[in-house]
Amino acid sequence: MKKHLAFLFITAAISNTAHAVEDIHQGFFWGAGFGHTSYVDDTWDESSYSDTQDSTRKIYAGYRFNRIVAVELGYTDYGQVKSCHNSSCSLGSYTVEPEAFSIAANVGYTFDNGLRPFAIVGLSSIDLNQSERIFDSDSDVSFRFGIGGEFSPKEVPELAFRLSWEMDLFDAEEDRYDDDDWWDDDDELFSSVSSIYLGISYQF
Repeated sequence: MKKHLAFLFITAAISNTAHAVEDIHQGFFWGAGFGHTSYVDDTWDESSYSDTQDSTRKIYAGYRFNRIVAVELGYTDYGQVKSCHNSSCSLGSYTVEPEAFSIAANVGYTFDNGLRPFAIVGLSSIDLNQSERIFDSDSDVSFRFGIGGEFSPKEVPELAFRLSWEMDLFDAEEDRYDDDDWWDDDDELFSSVSSIYLGISYQF
């Protein structure tokens, strides 16, 4: 009888411990990040355009289902970036101030030491805020993807420190003058805006 009671006690203790561990990896979270922006487009001749970089500001929130899968909602302000016809910008330039609202799956694995490599896959609604009409529309739907890693200290497992690279890739219709000064309408061009950022989040 004592052996049976001891067995039941040990089983219950293991079950409670496992449940507590799972609770750490399940719940709502929110966070913020700051990083570096990079913007690339093909609105100028591919051999001559150049890019400038600015700062990224980001907030994100979501729900962790377990050690592997989470869903994230996010807002990203990519700052102001400038694209030029040549490296000195003497032949013309324009600016965009991209901002994006996103929904994405965060898929990875949280190890017992608190490390969690992950990948981001989802969609964004991006607003370019163009200084002049280069694309037909200021808004577009973009494909969001990225990779990164998080670390949660054992002393405060609710906190997660993140280093991540993420990109919004979109296929926009472009209006511009070609070399003969005629409108070259509806060219389909791939453009992207990306960032590498540091973030911190807290799980409730």
